[in-house]
Amino acid sequence: IATLKELLAAPEKDITAITAAHDALATKMQEVSAKMYQAAAGAQAPGADAGAEAKGPDGEDVVDAEFSEKADDAKADKKADDKPKEDKKE
Repeated sequence: IATLKELLAAPEKDITAITAAHDALATKMQEVSAKMYQAAAGAQAPGADAGAEAKGPDGEDVVDAEFSEKADDAKADKKADDKPKEDKKE
């Protein structure tokens, strides 16, 4: 980083040197990021996967999942409930 800062602060810009310093920094950042990613993946607690499959009490396959209702479905349900009910006369 210091080399790149010095090259950018110089009165005359050496584009080739700046590009080389930038590429070296990008390569090093990629290596560091990969190590951080591997460390985070290794530190993940077992069973922390959302949506992981498991067996239920009866041996059934179960999946842990989240869901939400769409606003359109809720509106349709409400409209159906708001319809006046006809009196059935016999």
